[in-house]
Amino acid sequence: MTESSRRGVGDGARTLDTPWELHDNLNQRLDEISTDLFRLSMDMRREFQAIRAEMDGTRLHRRADRYEAVLT
Repeated sequence: MTESSRRGVGDGARTLDTPWELHDNLNQRLDEISTDLFRLSMDMRREFQAIRAEMDGTRLHRRADRYEAVLT
């Protein structure tokens, strides 16, 4: 019995910390992925807005061309 009380902290204590370290690493990675997805969604939103603006401009030009064709 006295021998067991002299033993230092073994690998057993480290294995209890390992899941928490993995959990923290997973949380950090999920935060990074979340940030990346948010940036991607904002980039896509900007691109769609640019496409819509370009298409609206094209439609206005087509309407003006049609209007001019009707007048002549």
